[in-house]
Amino acid sequence: MLGPPPCKDIGCLRSTCDENTLSCKWEPSDEACSDLNPCNGIEHCSKAGSCLPGSPLVCTPATPCAVGVCDPKQGCVDKPGPCPNGEVCVLGCGCKTPCITPNDCPTASTMVCRTSQQAGGLIHYCAECAGLTDCPALKPCNICGTCQ
Repeated sequence: MLGPPPCKDIGCLRSTCDENTLSCKWEPSDEACSDLNPCNGIEHCSKAGSCLPGSPLVCTPATPCAVGVCDPKQGCVDKPGPCPNGEVCVLGCGCKTPCITPNDCPTASTMVCRTSQQAGGLIHYCAECAGLTDCPALKPCNICGTCQ
């Protein structure tokens, strides 16, 4: 005599094996499921056996000038947003004066023109420092170009 067939769950349907009829039965589950897209929240199984999206993620930017957006592969990410007066948004730092050379900076004698890779490409902005040798007393230069 043969045993029951191997029964496997399918998505939101949980399987059970009926030993009397030697067949599989599937019942909807009400547990969590995933469509691998973090942007539509935590999904859950419906009574009909399909995976339903949860509440969409609300992406709050970490930088004042940034815009929080949801990437289906990464979840919440910051993208550079608008700045006043022609300034450029430097993620993690805020709005900065753009430059091509240090002479473009308001206080050219004490500023450097720093480069940063952003989502839209390279940007150049005025900063207090760009590396270890730019700060007095060997203070570290942070990612925003400020001596600490």
